[in-house]
Amino acid sequence: MRTAGNVDLLTRLNTSLNAVGVALPEDFVEFYSWSDWAAELDTVSVTGCWTRLGPLPAFSPVEPGAFLVRFMSDQQDCVTWYLYLRRGEPAFVVHAYGLEFDYEDDDEESGVIYRCASTFEEFAYRFWVENRI
Repeated sequence: MRTAGNVDLLTRLNTSLNAVGVALPEDFVEFYSWSDWAAELDTVSVTGCWTRLGPLPAFSPVEPGAFLVRFMSDQQDCVTWYLYLRRGEPAFVVHAYGLEFDYEDDDEESGVIYRCASTFEEFAYRFWVENRI
């Protein structure tokens, strides 16, 4: 069954992103549009991670013209995962320790983000497998 709340949020996110020339990857949209799939990473997590789709894209703190879309956090907000989006480039996944990027301010925040997967699909499979074993 489609998750109405996620579909509405994903539509709003894509509308915001399309205005700046980028889009959410299809595998990400498909995954978070279905309730059974969207909950799978939450239920498998042994470290209390949960889906937390960002309401708006944030400006990248490291590259002008790039954007971050939050999609997962651990239970204490120590680690947050984001899609990293650039015009004309494939999206990849990054994470940050103890940082929440502001969705309403375009001032660059200091902080370090780490690339952790080349695609959302790669991230999801690896997260699921690592938490299952």
